[in-house]
Amino acid sequence: MMGLTKIVIFGVILLLAVSCGEDTFDVIPCDAQPTISQTLFEAVSPPVTIISASILTDCLEIQFSYFGCSDQVPIELAVSEQVSGTDPPRRAMRVFLTEDGNCNITQGQMVKIDLRLLQVVNTSRLYLDLEGWDEPLIYGY
Repeated sequence: MMGLTKIVIFGVILLLAVSCGEDTFDVIPCDAQPTISQTLFEAVSPPVTIISASILTDCLEIQFSYFGCSDQVPIELAVSEQVSGTDPPRRAMRVFLTEDGNCNITQGQMVKIDLRLLQVVNTSRLYLDLEGWDEPLIYGY
């Protein structure tokens, strides 16, 4: 009887040890990479209205509207090459929309941009100034 108790206790301990493995985190899939280019950042692009912007793990999710003919147009997140010397550092960015014709129809779109390329060495936070969004987005990594 004593041997059976030891086996049951050992089995319970083993089961708990197996079930208490490393924590797993859901990975948010990103749609695209940012484009770090001063030329693209300063280029003329049709206007967009940012509806919402939030950081989900390493992705920046942006919902925006624009005037256009199509409900899905190619976009890029144009990021300035300049990084401020503040603590935490800051980067400026904007949604760069490819021309979509001369329609006067309001369209909406959402995109998730992978932010890992924007990380700055020797810091764990970055302020992201998104053109058309009132407050900086804080990206912690």
